[in-house]
Amino acid sequence: MNHTEKKTLQDLKPLESAEVESFAGSPDMIARLRELGIRQGLQVSLIGQAPFWGPKLFRAGLTVLALRQEEASCVFIQSLKTDRRRN
Repeated sequence: MNHTEKKTLQDLKPLESAEVESFAGSPDMIARLRELGIRQGLQVSLIGQAPFWGPKLFRAGLTVLALRQEEASCVFIQSLKTDRRRN
């Protein structure tokens, strides 16, 4: 599967979770994302979005990250299967 067929963080739906698979973009953009703590294998979920196409809010462990569209679209993900049963 090539990068044009893969989902990015930009594609996540509210409360959906995924695992970071790879990166695309300029070396500076990838370095910035890594400095923010985004790395392969990290589980992330979309928890909100600012109005008017503002940054999206992602939870990664105990950290909340605000990423702009151009940043979120550089992070390729693999969706996680979710268990929708309630206890």
